[in-house]
Amino acid sequence: MGADRCGGGFALGFLIDLYINKVYKKNKRRTRGKVSEVVLIVECENNQVEWVESLLWEHLALGLAKIKPHSAEMEADPVRP
Repeated sequence: MGADRCGGGFALGFLIDLYINKVYKKNKRRTRGKVSEVVLIVECENNQVEWVESLLWEHLALGLAKIKPHSAEMEADPVRP
């Protein structure tokens, strides 16, 4: 009776090892070396800036930059006396 249990455990361990080495590691090899970067530009109201920033950090953004928007007044009158 003890030999039957040992054979079943061996087969189960073999199948788990086969899955890990053939399926899981194969998928890992396929994605290794492929690096993609995305630049995301988000336009939002001033009261939404903190929320958008925290959302991006929670989703593992690699970096963030905030810029001040151009005002319509600056575009209409670029040189002031």
